[in-house]
Amino acid sequence: MSDVVVGLECVGENSIRRMGILAGPESPTLAKEGNETDRMSLRAVFGVDGTKNAIHVSRYDQGYQREVGIFFSDKLIKEGGCNPAVLNNCSLCIIKPHAV
Repeated sequence: MSDVVVGLECVGENSIRRMGILAGPESPTLAKEGNETDRMSLRAVFGVDGTKNAIHVSRYDQGYQREVGIFFSDKLIKEGGCNPAVLNNCSLCIIKPHAV
Protein backbone atom coordinates (compact mmCIF):
# COMPACT_ATOMS: atom_id res chain seq x y z
CA MET A 1 0.00 0.00 0.00
CA SER A 2 1.56 3.27 -1.07
CA ASP A 3 -1.32 5.66 -0.41
CA VAL A 4 -4.83 5.87 0.95
CA VAL A 5 -6.93 2.76 0.43
CA VAL A 6 -10.65 2.95 -0.26
CA GLY A 7 -12.72 -0.17 0.32
CA LEU A 8 -15.89 -0.57 -1.69
CA GLU A 9 -18.29 -3.48 -1.48
CA CYS A 10 -20.22 -3.87 -4.71
CA VAL A 11 -23.34 -5.95 -4.27
CA GLY A 12 -25.39 -7.28 -7.14
CA GLU A 13 -26.03 -10.19 -9.43
CA ASN A 14 -22.72 -11.70 -10.60
CA SER A 15 -20.86 -8.78 -9.00
CA ILE A 16 -17.58 -10.70 -8.55
CA ARG A 17 -17.47 -11.65 -12.23
CA ARG A 18 -18.59 -8.19 -13.38
CA MET A 19 -16.02 -6.39 -11.20
CA GLY A 20 -13.37 -8.79 -12.47
CA ILE A 21 -14.11 -7.72 -16.04
CA LEU A 22 -13.96 -4.05 -15.05
CA ALA A 23 -10.65 -4.58 -13.22
CA GLY A 24 -9.11 -6.63 -16.04
CA PRO A 25 -6.35 -9.24 -15.92
CA GLU A 26 -4.41 -9.39 -12.63
CA SER A 27 -1.24 -8.20 -14.35
CA PRO A 28 -1.38 -4.65 -15.73
CA THR A 29 1.16 -5.72 -18.36
CA LEU A 30 -1.17 -8.45 -19.61
CA ALA A 31 -4.10 -6.05 -19.43
CA LYS A 32 -2.27 -3.52 -21.62
CA GLU A 33 -1.42 -6.22 -24.18
CA GLY A 34 -4.82 -7.95 -24.13
CA ASN A 35 -7.97 -7.56 -26.15
CA GLU A 36 -9.91 -4.30 -26.40
CA THR A 37 -11.83 -4.90 -23.16
CA ASP A 38 -8.60 -5.69 -21.28
CA ARG A 39 -6.90 -2.56 -22.63
CA MET A 40 -9.76 -0.40 -21.31
CA SER A 41 -9.72 -2.05 -17.85
CA LEU A 42 -8.77 -0.27 -14.63
CA ARG A 43 -5.53 -2.24 -14.34
CA ALA A 44 -4.49 -1.42 -17.90
CA VAL A 45 -5.18 2.27 -17.44
CA PHE A 46 -4.00 2.80 -13.84
CA GLY A 47 -1.88 -0.24 -12.98
CA VAL A 48 1.91 -0.23 -13.01
CA ASP A 49 3.00 -3.78 -12.15
CA GLY A 50 1.92 -6.85 -10.18
CA THR A 51 2.19 -4.98 -6.87
CA LYS A 52 0.84 -1.60 -7.95
CA ASN A 53 -2.05 -3.01 -9.97
CA ALA A 54 -4.57 -0.24 -9.12
CA ILE A 55 -7.41 -2.41 -7.80
CA HIS A 56 -8.11 -5.60 -5.90
CA VAL A 57 -11.19 -7.66 -6.70
CA SER A 58 -12.11 -10.88 -4.94
CA ARG A 59 -11.92 -13.81 -7.33
CA TYR A 60 -14.28 -16.18 -5.52
CA ASP A 61 -17.16 -15.98 -3.06
CA GLN A 62 -15.02 -17.50 -0.29
CA GLY A 63 -12.35 -14.83 -0.78
CA TYR A 64 -14.99 -12.13 -0.78
CA GLN A 65 -16.45 -13.36 2.51
CA ARG A 66 -13.00 -13.32 4.16
CA GLU A 67 -12.00 -9.93 2.74
CA VAL A 68 -15.24 -8.14 3.54
CA GLY A 69 -14.80 -9.35 7.12
CA ILE A 70 -11.36 -7.77 7.23
CA PHE A 71 -12.24 -4.42 5.70
CA PHE A 72 -15.71 -3.91 7.15
CA SER A 73 -15.54 -5.60 10.55
CA ASP A 74 -17.54 -4.10 13.42
CA LYS A 75 -14.35 -3.92 15.49
CA LEU A 76 -12.57 -1.83 12.86
CA ILE A 77 -15.54 0.51 12.54
CA LYS A 78 -15.77 1.00 16.34
CA GLU A 79 -12.04 1.74 16.59
CA GLY A 80 -12.37 4.47 13.97
CA GLY A 81 -10.30 2.67 11.34
CA CYS A 82 -13.04 2.83 8.76
CA ASN A 83 -16.00 5.05 8.03
CA PRO A 84 -18.60 2.99 6.20
CA ALA A 85 -21.22 4.52 3.97
CA VAL A 86 -24.22 2.62 2.72
CA LEU A 87 -25.58 3.76 -0.62
CA ASN A 88 -28.91 2.49 -1.90
CA ASN A 89 -30.82 3.47 -5.04
CA CYS A 90 -28.24 5.96 -6.19
CA SER A 91 -25.70 6.73 -8.89
CA LEU A 92 -21.95 6.59 -8.48
CA CYS A 93 -19.67 9.36 -9.65
CA ILE A 94 -15.93 8.72 -9.49
CA ILE A 95 -13.70 11.78 -9.54
CA LYS A 96 -10.00 11.21 -10.06
CA PRO A 97 -8.03 12.74 -7.14
CA HIS A 98 -5.83 14.80 -9.47
CA ALA A 99 -8.89 16.33 -11.16
CA VAL A 100 -9.92 18.24 -8.05
